[in-house]
Amino acid sequence: LSVNTAPLSVPVHRPHRPPVIERIGVWVDAQQLRPAAPTLWWVAAFVFGMATLGHALILQGVFPANGAAMAPGYGSPILAFEFARSQADLTAIFGNVGDPDQAARLIAMQSGNEQDYLFMLLYALFLMSGLWALWREVRRPLLLLGVVMPLLAALFDAWENWLLFAIQAAFAVGEYTPAIDTLAVPVAAKFLLLTATNILIGYGVMQVPGRGWQLAGVLVIVPCIATIMALIAPAAFGWTLLPVLAAGWTALLGTAAIASWRVLVGKRPLARFDDDGLRTAPQRSRSTDPSAAADDARDAAVRDAAVRDAAVRDAAVRDAAVRDAATPVRPAIFGRRRNDAAPGED
Repeated sequence: LSVNTAPLSVPVHRPHRPPVIERIGVWVDAQQLRPAAPTLWWVAAFVFGMATLGHALILQGVFPANGAAMAPGYGSPILAFEFARSQADLTAIFGNVGDPDQAARLIAMQSGNEQDYLFMLLYALFLMSGLWALWREVRRPLLLLGVVMPLLAALFDAWENWLLFAIQAAFAVGEYTPAIDTLAVPVAAKFLLLTATNILIGYGVMQVPGRGWQLAGVLVIVPCIATIMALIAPAAFGWTLLPVLAAGWTALLGTAAIASWRVLVGKRPLARFDDDGLRTAPQRSRSTDPSAAADDARDAAVRDAAVRDAAVRDAAVRDAAVRDAATPVRPAIFGRRRNDAAPGED
């Protein structure tokens, strides 16, 4: 009698994933394995970043410069307006009915919020294109989440503006509107999303080779804790929100400027990956560095040697498998192979 000693095959349960998720995963894997190449998305990010900066400077001159009696911790009347939660807060921003500057503050706030819609579009395009370019450089899937966050933040910002218009219109005629009770939701969501975007910017910048890039990423991420403080106590820490956002946006704009120069002039990417997916120094252009050709030849020789070693190992494994298949196996008796008989048995 012979007993089959082959191991039983147990079916492995694999979780079902929708085809769309499967395709996205395959695409992300393919992007991580592609050769490094310069991307013009950096140029788009730089253009949108400069437009965002220019429009921010314009808005600074449009919004009212000071409030009537608001807490100095807000930093600016627009931030105090965004965190207003009562009629008393609105009066502290715009002033009482008899205040001669009340009308000017209301007009300036209205004009600034109207022009703020263009600012939303510009900063969303800047952050989205910058994070997309950063993803194409360092290829960290987490950065793809950051591409969506600025769009969501801009949508919450637009909702916030719609509520601010309603609140200001009601205040101008001395009435109360329930919109002020809802204002906290889009304000908190906007600043949290933009802060999370900053964290991803810092994370992405830290993936670029070089200690300077890592330091820049840390300087972007660490101040983000101030956003929580500002949302909890805006009257004391509201002023920190703009510097926190400015740190990440400045880092992304500077990265876009450096990467755009490398793309347009050096024809090389910001970061390069080797065959094992490890970060290496930026690839040098033959037009600007005479030793680039020698480096490429050395890299090609190393890759060819690795391919030959892998071929030798595969051949040895195949030969061993052929020898094992050709070795005869004697019939098994009572569940034990004849070759494995105990000493003294025939």
